[in-house]
Amino acid sequence: MSSYINQDVNQKELQNRLWIAAANGDCKTIRVLTMSGVDIDARNAEGFTAFNVATQHGHSEAATTILAAREMQFAQKLGEDPAEFYQVKTEGQKRA
Repeated sequence: MSSYINQDVNQKELQNRLWIAAANGDCKTIRVLTMSGVDIDARNAEGFTAFNVATQHGHSEAATTILAAREMQFAQKLGEDPAEFYQVKTEGQKRA
């Protein structure tokens, strides 16, 4: 029971760090937290996702990082290696 509670507290701490990183435009921390498995679509007490927080604070690069992280998590849920999944998708596209 104790480890379950610690995991829950740890997950909440990671979520808080994600929202803070989004508010500060800290792309590196967003990437690290995403790789650690944080839920990129979780909502804070006000009902905002990290993407909402980043855009509200004018951090377009952080918002883009969050969108890329969401795509990476989607590929992982499909059981795909994100690098291979998106390389195949983009190889067929021609640059203008």
